Amino acid sequence: MGQSELLRPSNTETRVQREYNNVTDEVRNERNKRRKRPRPMKKETDEQRNARNQRRRERRAEKKETLLQNTSDSNVPRDSIQMIRRETFTTKAFAEVGTRTRNKINVIKLDFATGNSVLNTGLPDQECIHCEAIMWKYERTKQQQLTNSWGFSLCCSEGKVELPKLRETPPELKNLLDGSDQLRKLFCKYEDTKMDQKC
Repeated sequence: MGQSELLRPSNTETRVQREYNNVTDEVRNERNKRRKRPRPMKKETDEQRNARNQRRRERRAEKKETLLQNTSDSNVPRDSIQMIRRETFTTKAFAEVGTRTRNKINVIKLDFATGNSVLNTGLPDQECIHCEAIMWKYERTKQQQLTNSWGFSLCCSEGKVELPKLRETPPELKNLLDGSDQLRKLFCKYEDTKMDQKC
């Protein structure tokens, strides 16, 4: 069996699609006829409105019955027609959900852009109990916050990753940092001068 034969729809699928197209064409034609029909200018009474609604219900029931008879006369499986109807319904439903989601996101963005609140997370003063890394309090996961655990998952994954301890700083660098070295004093003396000036 060639690849083109696999991609070709079966006779049942094309027949179902034709039936579906015929039904949608009939509905579209009926809708266009209704639009062209002149509207009554006078107000109708409750009895007239009820009679009109009753006629509309009868027409719809009649159309539904003819549709069911047409599909039962042909060899088209009823499940196939329902599947096509369901697909169009779910497509519309997903489009509506997408629109609602986009609207919510736009509202959230607008609220965020116009908000004057300042997020202050404080100082990074929490220490991981596993690797002793300094972290912010809010860097814990929700589960860690509920259990009041001070293990963090960002640094060592709550002790699952074992990091080697840092080596001791060489004395030359340590002297530069603590201010006891003469070179550091010399560097600090000329730190505010510009590059093109002579010392």
